[in-house]
Amino acid sequence: MFGSGVEKDRSKAASLFKEAADAGDHQAMCHLAGCYKRGAGVEQNIEASKMWYSLYQQKRGAGSVNRVADGSKNITSRHNTL
Repeated sequence: MFGSGVEKDRSKAASLFKEAADAGDHQAMCHLAGCYKRGAGVEQNIEASKMWYSLYQQKRGAGSVNRVADGSKNITSRHNTL
């Protein structure tokens, strides 16, 4: 998932995250939101990032981390490895 042992392909990663997110995978929704937020493998799109974070939060429930409020905030270093 993070390119360990293989060449990183951010476009392919974003595409696979999108496929999984469209199928309802909440973790993929979060990763895809990060891709849109940073422009990793896709054109940067803060509105799309907010939408995917919102869907992620809906799937995860009220206890999930609030990442929607400010599109300029950095997300965790784990997600920055894409």
